[in-house]
Amino acid sequence: GLVGSEMYIRDRAEKLINRIIKTAPSQPAGYFFKAAVLQSKMMDYETDNWEQEFLDNIHLTLKYAKRRGKVDSESLFYQGSALSYLAFYQGKKGHYLQAIRNGLSGISVLKKLIKLSPDFNDAYYGIGSYKFWRSQIARYFNWLPLISDEREEGLAMVQRAIESGKFTRYAATNAIVWMLLEYKKTEEAFSWAKIG
Repeated sequence: GLVGSEMYIRDRAEKLINRIIKTAPSQPAGYFFKAAVLQSKMMDYETDNWEQEFLDNIHLTLKYAKRRGKVDSESLFYQGSALSYLAFYQGKKGHYLQAIRNGLSGISVLKKLIKLSPDFNDAYYGIGSYKFWRSQIARYFNWLPLISDEREEGLAMVQRAIESGKFTRYAATNAIVWMLLEYKKTEEAFSWAKIG
């Protein structure tokens, strides 16, 4: 069944990621993708069984992304994305102040990446998601200072990551379905779900 094939694919991905970490232990890529797989498992199984391993891999991603000694596109991508993953996790755990702080830091890093390398399309997933959800949530708090509606811009950025990204294509495809459902664009959501 589908669940069995998903587990098989995820197991193969974890084995490949573990080989990447073993081959290049001082590079952030392996740790980042391992954290992504662990977060996926925690969400799919609705458990915190891999929580410490997820956090350890996020912190290793940040450590090695910063340690590279230069500001380059790859380091900024892993740093900004790891902070964004951490913020998402903290928000789900109800640690909202930490989530906001890490989320804003992650988006700031991804925006630096876009200035440095405008064609690094994977960065648009994080920035677009942030723009969409910030606008969507702000609609419910009319006492907040005026926040412009950037939902369409956010969706377009996520779509760019889907169409042209190397690393975030599948995560962005999943995310855009949830965004469109929240935005009450069910037909578009269904179309993206079929593509996914």
